[in-house]
Amino acid sequence: MKQFSCILWLILALFIFPDMLHAADDTEHDKQVRAEVWGWDLPQFRNYTVPDKYRNESAVIIARYKQVEAKRQNKLASFLQSGGFSPSMYYTDTERFLVKINDKAALKEFSEVSFRKELETRGFYGFNKFRTLIGARIIKPDGTIREVDVANEAVSVTEGKSNKEAYKKLAIPDLQIGDILDYFIHKEKDLESENVPSLVFAFFSEYPTLSYSVHCEFGNKLTVEYRSINGAPEMKTSVTDDKTTILDVEKQDILKIDNLENTRWLSALRDLPMIRMQVLNNTSNLIYKPASARKSGVYSNIPYEDILNDTKCILATQKSQMFGLKNINKKVATAIQNYKQQSPDATKGALAIYIYDALRLYWPDNINYFPPSQFMIRLEQLLKENQIECKLGFVTSKNGARMNEVTDTEDLHCIATANDNKQLFFFTKGFGAATEIPAGLQGEKASTIAVTGYTRNKPVGITGDSSEYIIPQTTADQNKNTVKMQVAFSQSNPLELVVNRENKYTGDLKSDFQRLLVLDEDWNAVMRKYLQINKTLLEEMEEDKNSRKYIDEYKAYFDKMRKEQKDNIKQEISLYHDFVPKDVLSFSMDTIGITPANPDFQYTVKYSVEGLVKKAGNNFMLDAGKLIGVQWAPTEQERNRSVNAIMSTPRTYMYEIQVEIPKEYEVQGIENLNFRMDNEYGSFASTASITGNILRISAQKVYKKSFVPVSGWSELLKMVDETNKFYTQSVILKRLQ
Repeated sequence: MKQFSCILWLILALFIFPDMLHAADDTEHDKQVRAEVWGWDLPQFRNYTVPDKYRNESAVIIARYKQVEAKRQNKLASFLQSGGFSPSMYYTDTERFLVKINDKAALKEFSEVSFRKELETRGFYGFNKFRTLIGARIIKPDGTIREVDVANEAVSVTEGKSNKEAYKKLAIPDLQIGDILDYFIHKEKDLESENVPSLVFAFFSEYPTLSYSVHCEFGNKLTVEYRSINGAPEMKTSVTDDKTTILDVEKQDILKIDNLENTRWLSALRDLPMIRMQVLNNTSNLIYKPASARKSGVYSNIPYEDILNDTKCILATQKSQMFGLKNINKKVATAIQNYKQQSPDATKGALAIYIYDALRLYWPDNINYFPPSQFMIRLEQLLKENQIECKLGFVTSKNGARMNEVTDTEDLHCIATANDNKQLFFFTKGFGAATEIPAGLQGEKASTIAVTGYTRNKPVGITGDSSEYIIPQTTADQNKNTVKMQVAFSQSNPLELVVNRENKYTGDLKSDFQRLLVLDEDWNAVMRKYLQINKTLLEEMEEDKNSRKYIDEYKAYFDKMRKEQKDNIKQEISLYHDFVPKDVLSFSMDTIGITPANPDFQYTVKYSVEGLVKKAGNNFMLDAGKLIGVQWAPTEQERNRSVNAIMSTPRTYMYEIQVEIPKEYEVQGIENLNFRMDNEYGSFASTASITGNILRISAQKVYKKSFVPVSGWSELLKMVDETNKFYTQSVILKRLQ
């Protein structure tokens, strides 16, 4: 069964949980669980009829049911760790599916599952135990039912030199097209020092789903917080005599999203119906909770202000736990002092940027010990220490929850503003120039606070005057890829082209290619030169006895990255043309795009390629349109989009191409390279001309907006289609008589 790798599935865990943990060989407990699940009185799992309208679907989920239970329990182990009884939480999560298999694709999809064994994690304050049990049975068209013997059918898969079992793999034997697969995944967690991972009940699927229901049971001293968003149904609440809270929800015919895993420009938390839930053991002394945390009970639709207060309390705690920064603070302070001496007339804006860049140069890479929010706290402190007006801010991402729909402190990103909001700063350890706004935060409303103090153990968390600020949205002209290309026919082979391509990326379009092509070694060197720090990284490490022992490791790493860069250059060419170059002739980096003076990422690559020129008798055909690089060609499923498109930013792609035509040939068909279209969401224009023996092609493609509603999707596709028409155009090089 599919195990989704993209972030969306890490959030939603739609079918098979990626963190699925193992069942051991059958025990009496395993048998009891299977008997209980198969014995559930669920009428929807006894109805095997699929409506005729779904006969052409790959698979149909006839029924899907999820049962979640959590309760507290007092344990002696917790007593020993905490100095007093601190209740742990026992949690079970069982999800069951009834799936009709209609074709080979579905048969392959559902015929195998991988799962892990029991797992125990040991923290400073306690143990956390995880266990997973699976069950499966096949229902044949004649109604006979055969249960899969999981204990004997599952095989171990080992890894490493010790051949230690990494996970088990279960093939569903004798599953055939036309069968119905009834399977479940049962997870048990005994949690002493952790809360239950965030839960998402997704009311959408890649397959038609006739019925989806959720049943939750929570002990009376747990804190449960949930929110239904994007049209998901509301949960019904009841309380039993023993004060257990019951939450139920059910929906028929849930939303089907074709090609869900590969849907581009999808913001699941802003478009797809789901219920998000947190199950918290806030009475435990072994689990951190902010001072503003809610007491035991079930809460729906927690106000944004409460989640914001939780976030502020977490920052106040982090402020008191900023260990290991003494040496870093010293280096940053020295750099700032030197800058002030060398640039006494620097503006506050320039000084603020310098402080930000000096801090990110020296900030540790380990975000688990030094999280982004601590970086922002320290930045705010440094700005104030240097008499620069500043604020901390909190904002949601357009790829995450809306401000009024947050359910977790992780929904909020910490930022800083300076000089009356004229400058914005965001955590980025690597690429990007100071004050460049991350795409996901553009256009979002931020809650800012002029910090006057931190109160770690009080619900206010951070004190100071609060305000709101709309983060600017960049324009298509600020996020631009400009390509200047010189193309010549190889003297030794007329079917081979020699391409010299200059590339410039600005704004949001930089980061992907920076990560691919820029070396960490070069990033560090450029930052030090800009910051006027005379010593190299290795020289600084040599002076520090704690880091000196790592010098050889750094040198080896830099050597390895330089060797890999050659392959990455080939990959860049392949990404541009959608085929591998014959040879890479040269590569040069002009600016890596990380400093205020040189914020653009620019490089030049020269290479030879085959496949763009074809023989046509005595003539040649040049695929001139393909010189702008491979383009997205929407599938029929992508054309029939049913959700809004939320892109990173508006953006522009510009191409200036010169092709040197051999003197014994003339070009025919350049009129085929002239295109023009323009509407509310996009535009494409191209022109072609001949000057002497130079064929000049200019083209520009623009995505005008970052948000395209379903109603505007067809208009955007007009620009995409026009670009693809240009991409298919060729010209003829006719031999002169």
